[in-house]
Amino acid sequence: MDPKHPQSSALRLRTRRNGGSVGDGRFRRREAGGGGRDGRAPEEAAGDWGKHRPAGKTGHPPRRLLLQQPVKGKQSRAPAAARGRSESTEDHLERIQELVDRKGYARVSDIADSLGLSKSAVSNMVRRLAARGFVNYEKYRGFTLTPQGRAVASHIQVRHQTLAEMLNLLGLSPATVREEVEAIEHHLKPETLQVFSKLVRFWRTHPEQLEAFLKHSKTK
Repeated sequence: MDPKHPQSSALRLRTRRNGGSVGDGRFRRREAGGGGRDGRAPEEAAGDWGKHRPAGKTGHPPRRLLLQQPVKGKQSRAPAAARGRSESTEDHLERIQELVDRKGYARVSDIADSLGLSKSAVSNMVRRLAARGFVNYEKYRGFTLTPQGRAVASHIQVRHQTLAEMLNLLGLSPATVREEVEAIEHHLKPETLQVFSKLVRFWRTHPEQLEAFLKHSKTK
């Protein structure tokens, strides 16, 4: 190879920069394997930049190391926590499930009559419930709950029944029980409902304890 030839000079310069010579094979091995000067993968060399950064150098690794690192795909984030259900949402789901249990489907007019709302308000809410995956809705036809909607409605019914049974066991009048359940049920935390459920089960299996409490509650 002619040392005066421009291509020869460029090859020697490129070889020296990569730490090898034309004939020792190291340059060819790096070209084939993609390693750095010390034989390591580029991402390893970039990772060690912070440990062996030259004096006076700050910031990120050299651009050539960053460009040689493999691009990692974005990791999917955990889904955000579900938003809390409003009182209106729960009332609609509860009424829909009651109607489905009774007649096999629900209609806007039935729910409006049950909740004392306008048909347009109920229709808007049903569309929102359908968008959230709670309701199988087709315009001008009866609708039902999806599996997700049935799960929510079932939880609401269990909560309602637990509260009603507890207040009934305490000897309150049916009207008071109805009013109190409607006022309380939407604001109960899961742990509170769990305690109430245990209390109801305890009174069922130990009626003498309930009688003792009722007798005590009547004393001044």
